[in-house]
Amino acid sequence: MKRIILVILVTLLIITLVAYSDAKAFAADSVVNPLTGLPVEDPDLLTYPPTLIPYARFTHNFKPSAGLSFAPWVFEVYAGAGESCPMALFYGSLPEATTGIVPYVGAITGALLGTEELRKQFTALQITTGNPQIVMDAGQMNLENWYGESGKDMFPDLPVSRLSGFLEKWKKRLLEPDLTALTIPFSSAIPANGMAGKSFFIRYADFNRVLWQFDETDGLYHRSQTMLTNPELSADIDVLNNQQLAVQNLIILFADHETVDEQGNFTVNFNYVNRNPALIFRDGLCYQAAWTTRNEAYEYETEKIRPFRFIYPATDSAFMLKPGKSWVHVVQVNNPISEVREAVSAELQPGSGNWRMPFISPSPFEQNDEELNPLP
Repeated sequence: MKRIILVILVTLLIITLVAYSDAKAFAADSVVNPLTGLPVEDPDLLTYPPTLIPYARFTHNFKPSAGLSFAPWVFEVYAGAGESCPMALFYGSLPEATTGIVPYVGAITGALLGTEELRKQFTALQITTGNPQIVMDAGQMNLENWYGESGKDMFPDLPVSRLSGFLEKWKKRLLEPDLTALTIPFSSAIPANGMAGKSFFIRYADFNRVLWQFDETDGLYHRSQTMLTNPELSADIDVLNNQQLAVQNLIILFADHETVDEQGNFTVNFNYVNRNPALIFRDGLCYQAAWTTRNEAYEYETEKIRPFRFIYPATDSAFMLKPGKSWVHVVQVNNPISEVREAVSAELQPGSGNWRMPFISPSPFEQNDEELNPLP
């Protein structure tokens, strides 16, 4: 009997050691997307350039968005006249469709002033549908224009097959992405000193309001938005999978907006920023952080540019994002924000965890560096 028990114990030990060895081998062999902190299914896709694509959300004839849920990062920037433009950064995977349609990205639109600075941070390819002359005069690199299959669509959809072709083309023109430069710190551990962060509401205009709400069941922030066809807040759906847009990290990036002419055109300053405020929502909590793109040892040694680094303002130590996708709202420095009683109410209630921001359009006013704290 003792011999049988001994054999069983030895067998279990062998199984455990084999399983542990397999797990270590898997972990060692797995390749992580530096922009999500998660393993990638096809590591070869990391050898293709990151790709920045601006989306049109308010087209003359409503077109639902496709592909945004597959982008590791989305930067939503004010486009003027109450409109905002999500700029999706694709890297490490391609959009797929689970709804029986041929996968595509779109509807796409033109670049904005400041897009080139954002593109440089990731050494990305940029795909647009033509750009205003003021944008082209400011300089655009690694640019591919797409006007639809007909060659004349105003807000075209980009088939993923065409996107793959552009990636093959530009892979030959650009250096292979530097994974070290692209790596953003991630950790599943919940950072300390977080405030309640259940929701975030931003009003760009009456017709353009966005609400993010945290869901404890999946640990994600889910996006709702008004549309020209629906003035009420409703789930923002990606037509490729019929799922509501949701992310692990919701970031409010306070950036300097600079007007460039009397017509009110403006640019956003992303590069060589020493330190600006940021609010970071993750795990149902809100953190007061900062972001920087200043030159440090890596830049001096390699003469390369890295993406945003998020830090604790008091210590300059890295703030860890949650592994997964991130959505960034780019707003003017000193744009006010407050906590309100309910997600879309205006009644102030500190500590509620419901954050509200009335977006302030960029305008030429003097900045006071001593007032860079976005919190009330």
